Amino acid sequence: MSSIEVRNARQHNLQGIDVAIPHGRITVVTGVSGSGKSSLAFDTIHVEGQRRFLQTIRRAARRAVDEPPWPAVDEILGLPPTLAVDQAARGVPFRATLASLTELADLLQILYARAGVVVCPRCGSVLQTQSATEIVRRIAALPEGTKVLLLAPLRPRSNQTIQHLLQTAVKRGFLRARIDGDLCDLADCLQRAELTPPLEIVVDRLKIKPGLQRRLSDSVRTALQLAEGIVLVSFERDGHFHDLLLSTRWKCPACGYDVGAVEPRHFDLDSPYGACPDCTGIGWLATDAARSDSDPGPSISEELPGGVLEWLDWARRHVGQHVRLCPRCLGRRFAPLADYVRVFGRTLPELTRLDVRTCREVLANGLKQVETGSPDDTDASRRAILERIVPELLQRLEFLCHVGVGYLTLGRPAVTLSGGELQRARLARCLGTGLIHVCYVLDEPTFGLHPADTRRIIEVLRRLRDSGNTVIVVEHDLDVIRSADHIIELGPAAGPHGGQLVFAGSVAQLSREADTATARALRGETSRLAPRAFEPGRRGWLRLEHATRHNLRDVTVELPVNALTVVAGVSGSGKSTLVVDTLVPLAQECLAEEAAATSPLSADEHPRSDVAAASPDPATPHRPRTRLRLRDVPDSHRPQAVQIVDHRAIGRSPRSTPATFLRIWDAIC
Repeated sequence: MSSIEVRNARQHNLQGIDVAIPHGRITVVTGVSGSGKSSLAFDTIHVEGQRRFLQTIRRAARRAVDEPPWPAVDEILGLPPTLAVDQAARGVPFRATLASLTELADLLQILYARAGVVVCPRCGSVLQTQSATEIVRRIAALPEGTKVLLLAPLRPRSNQTIQHLLQTAVKRGFLRARIDGDLCDLADCLQRAELTPPLEIVVDRLKIKPGLQRRLSDSVRTALQLAEGIVLVSFERDGHFHDLLLSTRWKCPACGYDVGAVEPRHFDLDSPYGACPDCTGIGWLATDAARSDSDPGPSISEELPGGVLEWLDWARRHVGQHVRLCPRCLGRRFAPLADYVRVFGRTLPELTRLDVRTCREVLANGLKQVETGSPDDTDASRRAILERIVPELLQRLEFLCHVGVGYLTLGRPAVTLSGGELQRARLARCLGTGLIHVCYVLDEPTFGLHPADTRRIIEVLRRLRDSGNTVIVVEHDLDVIRSADHIIELGPAAGPHGGQLVFAGSVAQLSREADTATARALRGETSRLAPRAFEPGRRGWLRLEHATRHNLRDVTVELPVNALTVVAGVSGSGKSTLVVDTLVPLAQECLAEEAAATSPLSADEHPRSDVAAASPDPATPHRPRTRLRLRDVPDSHRPQAVQIVDHRAIGRSPRSTPATFLRIWDAIC
């Protein structure tokens, strides 16, 4: 079939409509609010796609998944697999970051575990590791006739002495050792009064020649077993012996510090191996209000039972003065091992603190150096990994820039993203998957975007379409509507007066022939509200001083009391950070203090001080505290409450209804 055929759709307020959505095209579903757009796109088409996908899974596996109910529709023909990209934050893990949302974190974990340069935390030496087979192959590649000593460097543990190591080596049949660069018999070494580590046991002495592979392999494995994964190769060149230290584990040959295994899970914030053990990968701790600053008390993992950490973000917003930066990781969130593994000179915590654009430049420059550098046999496997993973990372970072979120840092917590940012991050992930013949269903992708950024979203939609996908967009933006290949308009009004198909066709037909709300808007026939005369500040000002959080840099603004104020700006300019993350927590704290003290909100002579909830970032002595003041506000117009209305779902239970949310049901009961 050439289109998705929906027949007799009756979901919610849909009035038994029949629609055809062409494959491989951008279809915009538009109409007034409440006309049934989401009911058609999400609750009918996408839910049916989900239901069909679950039918492909065996019954035992489906028991762990909440199967969606059957949509009220007679049949849907020609429906490909569906993927929904909406603005809701449901399903986002609490520790999720921008990197994990876009699957960049998975690639970064492999990159650092397999191609990272490990540095000893104690002495700063660069550690290298190879398999036993690679070590044998490297020794055998020395010129024929080269004299080689295979040594096992030993260091006594805390409960051992060098004499104890010598006695153990003698019992195992070894005859010689190298101490301070000189070869000597182990029997003579036992007679020495003072010996300094390391003790280098001679495992084998040989000359490189054909047919030596088996002996060399046995000797190397013996040395690795004796020295716990380390072998010292001393080979002759130009009449002098040169030492080459090789290892199969991340153990420092200089000081003996054992880093242990380096695996992808050690860079995963959702794993106990990769997250900071104190804050469990959150970056901050909840403290008891009764404790003083000098007694921060136990960590969050000691105070809270498992399963309630997800509520800590709510606590930060409402009782933010009792949330402090984790003293162990200082907000980096990772376990200590992540600070000792570097790629292109940066650790993973350092890389995730960079914004997307800067991170792309760092990785691109590093890959260029790898490609133009001279080949090195010792780094052949690392080079291959870099050349395979870094281009994939660069492509996904490019997608993030393309959808207009290049200003965000990779480590930005997902719970702090606005609805528009969250949706565009998911959109970038869709681009990165490279899927074809899929039906994408998007919910107002321009939500929260400045008109100057809409063009980027249109280009992304066209890119998805050109890859062979079908794109269904619920949208009101006129620029997106004009860029569509097919238009479906529902209406003519909302609720029971909507749910009807009032138009289906091309944009040209809609603009030229139709008499609908969207058609009139395209023709410029809709009336605009005339501005009215208004004198701001007649009832005083709400002054926010020195706001510094995320990308805000010491911003001071004044908002008129008892007036409508619009905070505008391009995507990522800090609108939500200023209002939702800074102003709202400060205002809530001020009102809470007022209620506790039964006194009105303080005026200029008693300004409110900084509240930790407004900025969980560590304070610096050079940064003034964020303050909230009331200026020239009469007592009759002082704020009494703070209400925030955002894009998050209002229902907390599947049984929630408008009556329960509005507390109408309380009066009925």
